[in-house]
Amino acid sequence: MLSENPSSHRTTISSPRRRRGTRLYVQIFLLLLPFTLFWDVALATRGRLNLSAFAAAAIFFVLNGASLLFLFLFIANLRKESRTRRDATTCRNPRRTLLSYLPIAAVELLYGILSLFSIDRLALYDGAMCYSALLRSLDTFIYTPFSFMTSFNLETHPMQGSMLFVAVGEMLFPRECIGVNLVILLLSMLAVFLLSEIFRRLMPDAPSFVHAAGAGLFAFSPWVLGLTGYLNPDYLVILFFIFMMYCYLRDLPILTAFTAILVCFSKETGFIYVIAFLGMAEAYYAVARKMREPSRSIFSFPHWRRVLPAVSAPLLVLLYYKTWGTLGFAVEVTHQSPLRWNSKGFHCFGISLQYIGMRLYQFLFANGSSIAILLLFLAAITYLLFSRQRHALGHRSEDAAASPITPFEVRLEGQSASAGLIASGLSFLVFSCLFITNPCPRYAVGIVPLLAYIILRSLFSVTRNKRHLGVALSVILCLNLAQNYVTIDPFILLRMPSLNLGYQQIYSPTGYEYTSVLECVGDYYTYNSSYYYSQDLVDQALTKIDLQKDDTVVFLNLDWYELFFVDHNANQYEPIYWDPDLHCRTYSPDGENRFVPRSILVGEQQMADPTLADLPDNFYFFLTARESEDRVLAFTKAGYQVTSSFTTSNFWGYIRVYHMEKTQ
Repeated sequence: MLSENPSSHRTTISSPRRRRGTRLYVQIFLLLLPFTLFWDVALATRGRLNLSAFAAAAIFFVLNGASLLFLFLFIANLRKESRTRRDATTCRNPRRTLLSYLPIAAVELLYGILSLFSIDRLALYDGAMCYSALLRSLDTFIYTPFSFMTSFNLETHPMQGSMLFVAVGEMLFPRECIGVNLVILLLSMLAVFLLSEIFRRLMPDAPSFVHAAGAGLFAFSPWVLGLTGYLNPDYLVILFFIFMMYCYLRDLPILTAFTAILVCFSKETGFIYVIAFLGMAEAYYAVARKMREPSRSIFSFPHWRRVLPAVSAPLLVLLYYKTWGTLGFAVEVTHQSPLRWNSKGFHCFGISLQYIGMRLYQFLFANGSSIAILLLFLAAITYLLFSRQRHALGHRSEDAAASPITPFEVRLEGQSASAGLIASGLSFLVFSCLFITNPCPRYAVGIVPLLAYIILRSLFSVTRNKRHLGVALSVILCLNLAQNYVTIDPFILLRMPSLNLGYQQIYSPTGYEYTSVLECVGDYYTYNSSYYYSQDLVDQALTKIDLQKDDTVVFLNLDWYELFFVDHNANQYEPIYWDPDLHCRTYSPDGENRFVPRSILVGEQQMADPTLADLPDNFYFFLTARESEDRVLAFTKAGYQVTSSFTTSNFWGYIRVYHMEKTQ
């Protein structure tokens, strides 16, 4: 009889316990980390406000001490665990493991570089409304739970979860959008990496470059990269949803629950993702296990330890609305419940074929989404054509052939998560079609992870040749990258209304049904970086004319939205200041020479008789590329003359500027 090695026996018993301890410590540390950072930054930048010195110091030491304690425990356990792994004979090749992460490293590097070019973008349109609400919330926030819940209810959206991170950037760089943009960029880069890891588990037989390409399809989507700098709550929902999926797949119940709360408290639609994903993933898993083990009860299969804590997120949202909130922006606009059914109403549920068609177009066809739908049909046709042939030849499917490589439990976990991802994306699509609201294209970011997965799964079902996969994914990624800066999508070019920017057209993926709100560039034109065309042009113009406090800028046939001159009359937005020293616009008044530019909007009726506009004797007339230079004649007939003029231009278009002075 062989003698038993006591040391190896202790290793086999203690290793699972040590791994459980490591996972517990890292979860608690990551749970405490955002609260600790928020508190430390708030205390450093805003002071202790309503708290006594003792209370502020106590909270500081408790949060930081607990975070450091669990970080130390995690590192200590991890070192012991790593030594155990080095002693194991089944240790993976570290060089091969490192090489497998090179594709996602390349994706992260390119995404980070491209995003940095937009890191200092000014918040515009609805993004500016959300940013202005953030500024006001930080002005009113004090260190109480009630204040946190009420202050960060931005534009009636529950955004307490995402503001736990985003507000840190704002406090570090007050009233400078770069802080918020930087935090969102860091969250985005983390989400891109985690999404590649998710695809690694959903498609364990695919090579690593396929997983990285899937993450790239998300990162380089025009709804993501093209809208960098646009503070979009729907995008924050998707980021935290990716975090939740990863924690679920890694069996991290504490973090799964925490990230589910972050999803629900980034916008009320997060409720849909959490319920649909967890419900479908667990239902699929339980049914599949029941078919394999029919003697056991179906209720014994779900991951109750993983799911039950996460279910607290939707319950907390319901409690929040019962206690503090209202059901979103709809109540404030219509003064009616958004839960009503009215197919001809607004901010309510209903069936409007025109609205449904517009939403299906935005989600499934515009901005390269049609590639996923096309590949899905191609995969279905390929399956129908060749499945009978394979069955007749007695060949096992490639999935079945690969099953010995990947354990059943691991494969089933990936399949159940795939079902959850599909259910969450489709649930949000159905909700978006039935809830009649503003036709903003940016909501389509809600199914970008699902479309990326459809592309990967469809291509992988058609061919498993690495060269073919590499070429196909490279072409799709290049098309996505190009669409971020130049509109090349035929579904947008052939059908959508547009405005002339000078060198390019900008389109509105809303359809001609909404022409009454498409007269100037705004939220309905935000589908890639083209929407930002005018901001650089305006900064160039204001720099060249050396704008002073007493100067006036006049616009024709567009409201302040397109060129985004926000003054004190725009009550939903914080005023935007011009900094003549840095030659930029900013929300921050801090600066010796900063001031709010004066502007006047002139319409067609006033152009017929400019004296009706009550214009000053001296002003600068900004004329967009789509307007004729003949417009200047109206001012000359009213007694003005052009003393100077110039044109500012960039990649997308140009703006002409005329200095007008009254002669009589």
